[in-house]
Amino acid sequence: MASSCKHLARPSATVTARLLDPTRWRCDTCHSTDGVWVCLGCGFAGCSREATSSVGGGHALHHHVTVTEAQCKGSCVLDVVSQHCHCYECDDYVIDTPAWLSVLRSKIEG
Repeated sequence: MASSCKHLARPSATVTARLLDPTRWRCDTCHSTDGVWVCLGCGFAGCSREATSSVGGGHALHHHVTVTEAQCKGSCVLDVVSQHCHCYECDDYVIDTPAWLSVLRSKIEG
């Protein structure tokens, strides 16, 4: 696990609103509610395992691989259930906890 990640950035208010609304925790592509990861850069929600795609992962990974930087500058995703943060650029889980991430996790739990 990476102790810090230079790609981890505070999500916008729109992305935060999606993370705080459990009714929106479903894959934007296949609508699965299993293993949903939300992109902290743009708010795209993708499944991690349920989908089959040509890149070998679910729709969350597919989003990261296919989206352009003009569409989304984010590399980190947050699992809405476990609240684990993963960076696709570092290819690792992120364990550093900036204050904003601790607050966001507390709000999601609540």
